[in-house]
Amino acid sequence: MVILFALCSLGAIMAQEGSPAALLPGNWSVDYARTKQNMHSEGRNYLDEMPQERRDRQETSYAQRQYHFTANGAFAISLQSGQTVNGEWTFLADGNMLELTLGNGQRQQYRLLYVDTTTLGLEIDVPDQGKLLYPELHLVKQN
Repeated sequence: MVILFALCSLGAIMAQEGSPAALLPGNWSVDYARTKQNMHSEGRNYLDEMPQERRDRQETSYAQRQYHFTANGAFAISLQSGQTVNGEWTFLADGNMLELTLGNGQRQQYRLLYVDTTTLGLEIDVPDQGKLLYPELHLVKQN
């Protein structure tokens, strides 16, 4: 009986350690090649039609973003411009939807595509993804 309880407890602890909320904290950088690969055709066409200088700025700006999630639910996004966007993160009830609440109260929701110890995939939850330049965000853990 004691052994069965110990095994059940160990299983519950291991499940928590592998949960999205446990895997998210850390420093993440954008995997721009994978993010760009998963663009919808409308976004790809829009990007391709941009003047080269503007396209380069857009791609560099996105590719150099850094995301930092803390275990206590805070996040910071460091932009290429030197600006930082701060706020709070939480997983909604089912654990498959990440909600970011920006400092100004604006909320953004992302569907969890995958997460493990080194990679994270998110899809922004909006009605018409065709209007987004990058509907999916693919990140690589830096620590």
